[in-house]
Amino acid sequence: MEYEARGVCLVLGPWNVPFHLSVEPTVAALAAGNTVIVKPNSLTPSTAQVLGEVIGEVFDEQLVAAFDGGDDVANLLLDLPVDHIFVTGSPRVGKIVMAAAARHLSTVTLELGGKCPAIVDGTHDLADTARLVGEGRHVNGGQICFAVDHVWVRRDVIDAFLGEYDSWIDANLLVDGAVDQAAATPIIDQRNADRVLGLIEDARARGARVVRGGRLVSGHPRLIEPTIILDAPLDSRVMTEEIFGPVLPIQTFDDTTDLLFRVREAPKPLALYVFSDDDDFVSTVLAGTSSGGVTVNGFGTHVSEPKIGFGGVNNSGTGRYHGVWGYREFSNPRAIVRHR
Repeated sequence: MEYEARGVCLVLGPWNVPFHLSVEPTVAALAAGNTVIVKPNSLTPSTAQVLGEVIGEVFDEQLVAAFDGGDDVANLLLDLPVDHIFVTGSPRVGKIVMAAAARHLSTVTLELGGKCPAIVDGTHDLADTARLVGEGRHVNGGQICFAVDHVWVRRDVIDAFLGEYDSWIDANLLVDGAVDQAAATPIIDQRNADRVLGLIEDARARGARVVRGGRLVSGHPRLIEPTIILDAPLDSRVMTEEIFGPVLPIQTFDDTTDLLFRVREAPKPLALYVFSDDDDFVSTVLAGTSSGGVTVNGFGTHVSEPKIGFGGVNNSGTGRYHGVWGYREFSNPRAIVRHR
């Protein structure tokens, strides 16, 4: 088996981690011997400008070229007969890219995120669990693809978990009772801020309890208070759409079998988080679910470990990268048999 370059690769960057998530796949593509077209995201124009300047200074444009612009530029690039397309985005964007790739039978890598659940059975220290869930929900204002999207908590420990999570918010995101604007992160733009507020209002209108937050921070049109929603209907928007904001829906469970059924009903997520010191419970959850990756009693460790591939499954994406997995993703494993 010999790994050969795929050819010309198109990298479509996201807005939430715009520099890193454009550069990392580009580096992997170059390591595999490809040429690369990079399209930074138009929602972060300053980063797009800097990225374009860096690429222009470092690389000959025959090797790496950056193209700035909006959806019109992205659509023009998707019309090109490139050999491979790498995109970090939403499932909606992933479907657009797959349809475009089908016109030329280009291969694709889709990093799409999804509604990543955390499962808490109460056997792992609840203060540590709440800390990790808080970090997993509020990093970058919740605007990362593998963020903790919602939590399933065993009913008999729900009050204790809520108390610890409340305390974590108070200690880490507030100063003198007000949201610390140095610690919290605004939503990327007004459209998305309105979208997140719409998720909260839809849940409230459908009978969910908003027990904390749910409003904009006074004087800031895009900074939303840390929000906790209890018992939102499973078909409400906050439980069916990727949140990408500082909002944590919490559900309770009694029976593990029913819990796993509920998790499997949803599209397969990019990440699954299990907080438990019960090895049998963890094994049961892993055997009864599917996801791109899993971290047990931690947040995002499977993402930061370069020796294992990072990626999604079905609705949360296809393909793997990071470390050697990125080299392989941008390569064609060519089988060669030579007869003498």
